[in-house]
Amino acid sequence: MLIRGDIFLREFFEYVISQVIGALAGTASLGANGFGSLSASNISLVGALIVEVILTFVFIYAILGVISLK
Repeated sequence: MLIRGDIFLREFFEYVISQVIGALAGTASLGANGFGSLSASNISLVGALIVEVILTFVFIYAILGVISLK
């Protein structure tokens, strides 16, 4: 969006910060009962962060695909 000129630099940074906060909240919710052997899914902190990064990428990729001009 920034490259296409749809948003300004300040809006871009606000968007990135919001995404990072959302990813951290998602990671915390994946490990709400603990990480490793304490979690229901047996996921580590690093594993939860990797899942959040991948899912955030897929989410943003889908949004950009929907809003982009063909």
